[in-house]
Amino acid sequence: MTIDLTVVAPDGGGKIMTLTQSLPAEGPVPEIDETGSMTRIGGGHLALPGTVAVLDVGRGAREALAVPGSGAVVAVFRRAAYLRLPGGLVALVGPEVPPGPLWIRAQGPVPGLHPRDPVTVAAPGLEVAGHRLPIAGGDTWSGPLPEPSRLRAAHPLALDVLTAAPPSSLLVDPWRPALAPAEAAIRRGDLVGAASVLGGLGPGLTPAGDDALAGILLAHRALAGEGVEPNLLAAASAALTTDLSAALLRWAARGQAVEPVHAFLVAVAAGDRRRALTAADRIAALGASSGADLLLGLGLGLVAGRPLIPSERRGYADL
Repeated sequence: MTIDLTVVAPDGGGKIMTLTQSLPAEGPVPEIDETGSMTRIGGGHLALPGTVAVLDVGRGAREALAVPGSGAVVAVFRRAAYLRLPGGLVALVGPEVPPGPLWIRAQGPVPGLHPRDPVTVAAPGLEVAGHRLPIAGGDTWSGPLPEPSRLRAAHPLALDVLTAAPPSSLLVDPWRPALAPAEAAIRRGDLVGAASVLGGLGPGLTPAGDDALAGILLAHRALAGEGVEPNLLAAASAALTTDLSAALLRWAARGQAVEPVHAFLVAVAAGDRRRALTAADRIAALGASSGADLLLGLGLGLVAGRPLIPSERRGYADL
């Protein structure tokens, strides 16, 4: 006896292919669990037709998925589809995208999605336009943060690496003049004031000012610890911006961003310049300008209380 199944390649390549599985007359057979996943005889991961395996789910996405109900696809881009769920906004991405707080990373593509396609959240999975994602089978991803004292001690290394970052889009007109009042607010310890200036400022799906503000908030959380989260959340809520940016800012205030940012902070705290440079390069590659804007914000946050002069070539220079 044979059955046709959809297989998610165990090498992590994200390719989905049709597999004919022979079932033995005796002995073990593939077992389907409540998530729709199947164990292949001889190893590997199988999914039922129409099912896409999930690699990991960010903490924010996991919280959103805890609220059952109906939603919809709100936007589709080359590398992400954004879903509005009863519990909040999340992004469905492929394995080539690094983990993030709002990301649901699927091991393969979910083809043919369009805005307004229906989405249903019901334990133990997510159904998107007829494609089933067994969410319960995916790991929950949480970005690590270093010990604050070690990060503070590594302040010179952080600035050394960040001064080589590509220039932020905020460093050109008409956005450049807004940096001065935002920086002044940061020096005063007025993050709500900085957020009111940077929120929604500049170009991008997530505006450049929001990306910079996310870096500022995350740097403060990494330097000061969990106790500052209420103040940082208040600052995040002061930014007038898009729903997506607002959600990402709230998670930055709670110490969560995309994986390369955490890799950068951990490498800096460990005194590993090579790894820090590699992580900074990965951050810079995010989006058209989001990575450079995020790096600017990390620099502003890590030097909080010390004046900075924006530099067109490097992004900023420590006085």
